[in-house]
Amino acid sequence: MARSQRGFTLIEFALAILILTFCLLALNRMTITSMSTNTWGSDNVISTRLAQNKIAQLKSGGYAALTNGTYTEANNPIDAQGNGGGYYTRTWVIANGPTTGTKKITVTVTWKGGAKQTSFSTLVADPGT
Repeated sequence: MARSQRGFTLIEFALAILILTFCLLALNRMTITSMSTNTWGSDNVISTRLAQNKIAQLKSGGYAALTNGTYTEANNPIDAQGNGGGYYTRTWVIANGPTTGTKKITVTVTWKGGAKQTSFSTLVADPGT
């Protein structure tokens, strides 16, 4: 007498668990990659803002206040607002520009111990020339 059996065999169950495991591992890897990319993006936005703020501050002093040299932020490492005790290091270089009567400002912000960096440059002209 043949009896109808319903349900899953052990092999079907093991195969389903194996497929589920692979799917969960792929989802886990995708989540880790997404989190890492979001962190990098956030750090990049903050470092860009810190560099732009320093350029604006230096330009606001005018051409006469720009003295050639390499400078380091007094509060390094700085946080996202530019205060001490943070994660970012900000430095800048002021040099003569490509033409007479100009200065070139280059601001560099690094993070992750210098492994990552953002750098911006601008020219400031002497209004007297």
